[in-house]
Amino acid sequence: MGDIPKSIRIGGRQVKITIVEDLEEYGNFTEDTLTIQLKKTDAETMRVTLRHELMHAALSISGISFIERLPEEAIVRCFDNIFFPAWEKLCKP
Repeated sequence: MGDIPKSIRIGGRQVKITIVEDLEEYGNFTEDTLTIQLKKTDAETMRVTLRHELMHAALSISGISFIERLPEEAIVRCFDNIFFPAWEKLCKP
């Protein structure tokens, strides 16, 4: 897990990143503590999960996630499943 940082600055805020052995889900972001928790698993799953949770953090810190009736998880999954695969294909040599 060497490439997972202990924290990251996003939207001017320091977000702590912790790795948890027995986390039920792959990851979560808690706004109150500005913490991302990642389930300890293989490096690629943790990298993709961190990217997913960073999007939740960005939406939360920016205030966008507080828009009433915003389908935040649907927006994040759209980027996970549609945007990032296209981007990664574009970036390959």
